[in-house]
Amino acid sequence: MKRENLVVEIMKRLYSIKTANGYVFDISMVVRNPENEPEIDHMPMTNLFEFPEITIDETKRRGASQPPIYTKEMTIVLEHWYVSASRGETTKDIYKYLSSARKAIFQDGITLGRLCSGVKETEISRVYRPPVGNNVVGIGQVLSIHFVEDFANL
Repeated sequence: MKRENLVVEIMKRLYSIKTANGYVFDISMVVRNPENEPEIDHMPMTNLFEFPEITIDETKRRGASQPPIYTKEMTIVLEHWYVSASRGETTKDIYKYLSSARKAIFQDGITLGRLCSGVKETEISRVYRPPVGNNVVGIGQVLSIHFVEDFANL
């Protein structure tokens, strides 16, 4: 299923955020659709939330008995969490994290290695400072992913 491949690819790209790959920190974990709040011991980390996919368009095939081809859109929200060394560095540090996530996700353009027709960053949230630690900071990143799913190839 295309959706699963897209989510796995985004997670793989986020997991590539390592100093060995030229980044300034190592991501600790990426949690898919978490049920619990992020824990300080696991930061830096990203929570990945999947939202419903919607059908934008349908390509009709010849003959009503043929499986359809749909153009779809899916939204993924990423919550990036970081623990800074000092309160004064929190905003700077979370923007470094956001830059690292952007670099990893868009490393080869907007198609996630040709898995989709386009990924678009549609929103960045305000900076969060939750009450779980003095130097914890987070930011949300919203991605809209367009892809084609041919039901004949499922």
